[in-house]
Amino acid sequence: MLNDKLNFEYKLCIGVPLYNEHLHVEETLISLKKQPNRSDVLYIVSDNASTDGTWEKCNEIVGDDPRFLLIRQNENIGAFINSKLLFENCKSEYFMWLGGHDYISDGYINSAIDVLDSNPDIALTCGIPYKFVDDSAPEISMSAMYNFSPKKLGRYIQSVRQLSDCTIVQSVFRRKCLNGFEFRETKSYDHIIISRLLWFGRLYFMPVQGYFRRFFHNRDVSYAAYTKRITGTDKYLSKYDYVKYYLDDFALLYKGDERMQRYVEYEIIDILQNSLGVESLTPNDGVTQGY
Repeated sequence: MLNDKLNFEYKLCIGVPLYNEHLHVEETLISLKKQPNRSDVLYIVSDNASTDGTWEKCNEIVGDDPRFLLIRQNENIGAFINSKLLFENCKSEYFMWLGGHDYISDGYINSAIDVLDSNPDIALTCGIPYKFVDDSAPEISMSAMYNFSPKKLGRYIQSVRQLSDCTIVQSVFRRKCLNGFEFRETKSYDHIIISRLLWFGRLYFMPVQGYFRRFFHNRDVSYAAYTKRITGTDKYLSKYDYVKYYLDDFALLYKGDERMQRYVEYEIIDILQNSLGVESLTPNDGVTQGY
């Protein structure tokens, strides 16, 4: 049954990576269950060896719904690999990641498919982004809304400079835009994914749909906690590797004059070293130097 579902090519696959989301996953899954019933859409839920009953909760809510495929990892492999596997292990024209404590509005899926089907110049589409803390009332997240240039190179540079709130990584996007893309476990890898998507087309916010993103008042926001969520280990995520990741992916995308490529690469380096610090330009930026 597992292989049968993953061998079929869908119009859209939505991947839901989970880790210890027992308190909020019901709202996430119900928002998917309420979408119009389509045989060409698959919801893949991957539980990353949760310890709080998330897996049991998922089976209770959608275990008997044929639109869903439930997968459980044997150990905590980190959010990065869990998300990567969701993308790589299915086949579809369009794809979306949905956060395990987020939810979407009714009719979201049909609206997104209609937008992409009708507008070949749009690479990714998202509902109006809303944010809320714990169980507070949602409000529009202006920090997650961007007005990028209609021109390819302008969009790309703007994304390197402006991306902060990356809710739009949960857009519905054209899978072909990530053809040849190398997923790397770095800090802020979602920035590189967004920039690449913008290279191939515009971002469009669906005015009558909403993406609702939950934040947590008491969540540990330390760098150690962040890397633990991403990797599932205490591995250090280097700023240098993040800068290099941007440059390497841009080199795969750009096919023009080499002099212009160098100029844009210097622009990327300048933007990132100003935001991350000059230590981001050295391979050992994780090492504290003593005097």
